[in-house]
Amino acid sequence: MSPKGVQNPNFETTYYNPVPWTEESRDTIPNENRMADTEKREYSEKDSLLEVKKIPTTHAWAALGVFMMCYNTAFMALIPVTTQYLYYRIGEDKYNYTNHTHEIPCKKESNYSNSNDVSFEIQKEVSSLSLLLNYASSLPAILTCLPYGTLSDHIGRKKVVLIPLFGALGRTLAYLFVVKLRLDLDYLYIGSFIDGICGSYHAVSMVTASFIADVTSSASGHALSFAMIECILITSTSIASLTTGYLIELDGYFYPTVIMTSLVFISIIVVILFLPETLRVKAKTSKNPLTHLKRILGFYLLEGTVLRKALFKLGMFMFSLNILISIGRSTIETLYQLSHPFCWMPSKIGNFSAIQSFVQISCSILGLKVLRKWLVLEHIGMLALLCAVGGFVIEGFATSDWMLYLVPVLGLIMYAVTPITRALLSKMAGPTEQGALFASLSVVDAACGILSFTLYSTVYMHTLDFYRGSVFFVMAGVCVLNIGLFFLFKKLRELHEMREDIQKSVDKQNTKQDFDDKTLQSLCNC
Repeated sequence: MSPKGVQNPNFETTYYNPVPWTEESRDTIPNENRMADTEKREYSEKDSLLEVKKIPTTHAWAALGVFMMCYNTAFMALIPVTTQYLYYRIGEDKYNYTNHTHEIPCKKESNYSNSNDVSFEIQKEVSSLSLLLNYASSLPAILTCLPYGTLSDHIGRKKVVLIPLFGALGRTLAYLFVVKLRLDLDYLYIGSFIDGICGSYHAVSMVTASFIADVTSSASGHALSFAMIECILITSTSIASLTTGYLIELDGYFYPTVIMTSLVFISIIVVILFLPETLRVKAKTSKNPLTHLKRILGFYLLEGTVLRKALFKLGMFMFSLNILISIGRSTIETLYQLSHPFCWMPSKIGNFSAIQSFVQISCSILGLKVLRKWLVLEHIGMLALLCAVGGFVIEGFATSDWMLYLVPVLGLIMYAVTPITRALLSKMAGPTEQGALFASLSVVDAACGILSFTLYSTVYMHTLDFYRGSVFFVMAGVCVLNIGLFFLFKKLRELHEMREDIQKSVDKQNTKQDFDDKTLQSLCNC
């Protein structure tokens, strides 16, 4: 049995033979690097005594893919179904507007002398209610996600991911009963709150990122793995968009909610029965919540050099801006397409969303795989953001269907930004810090989700009367700002690596000098 490592296609098994550690060797390590090095040493020493748990990587990826496919299909179907159901219920309940699902919404407003005013009022109310439902879910999720990352470092990924899945089951059941029994729309808040208090999508995303970090090593490997998960997510989003549109037109909103509930239940079964635990070495358990908070904030405020902390802060800001672009977009686009001048039916909205998702994520994966051979990750991120700017600008100016169909063409690789940002941050963290890192990202994810919905809903509601596409220009502006941050991150990372190389060279020289001095002293004593 080799002590240096054994791997095969189905199992990622590693045995470590740590370098002997002495007080003399400790003194040769710079102070700012001792904490990280100590953690790696403890990680290695534990693994040298025990064989690291065998992780069937093929099995893990298969189970992870199925679970994420089911969960994300349900979650992403919930967004257009909720938006269109609110449009239907508010129009019928408050404006005596009988919007049958097989008819084009715009045409039903012909009974009103000012149809545009009616459409705008419905859109404003839908946007406002969607915003409040998002608050009911995202606000509790901010607090809930805080301990999840470090908790997953202590008790394992598998146990933690089940909590938000049961929350999602509660939310889809609440939506199902509202649709089936035609309950008051206020009951939707209950389902959203249950989902939020359990962590919602943000917690699932965090634990999934920790799963990936557990079974992947290099930075480019991290980026590609995160991109593959994005591929699974967007594929499931396409499936959700296609099926829900046709199901709504065929038989209303009940069967989509039944399917969403069933998919969440299946994802729970897959996690319980098939998903292996990937956490190899558990961090020390602490019941003190301040300890968990310290681990989460340590990247940005406490650990490492000033430059390293600046890189983590900047990476977090880059991540938050990309979330700001992504989360609030879907609801606004659905409202944009339902009304004049497009007047799209649910099936057409679903088809467009599916085409858009498929084209962009496919090109993002392919682009990341090809471009990483010649470009660093930061340059690929900037290129992806430029594509996003082009897509948002044409969407803001769109006055006909063909202009909307250009959006996914111009924004070809925009979905590469999120996996790139996660990979850059993940690579800087230690092996037992991944859960804490992604917990901080999940909190930012939830907070930016609230900010995104608030910003875009407010802009959309206040620009309906003079230019509805203004909201997409705001999204383009956020992308431009993020391009500048990617450029700055690259410069700081290169400076950080250069300083580390200089410090290593100095330390090596000092070690050699100390060895020569001790050798000379020994000879003199003899």
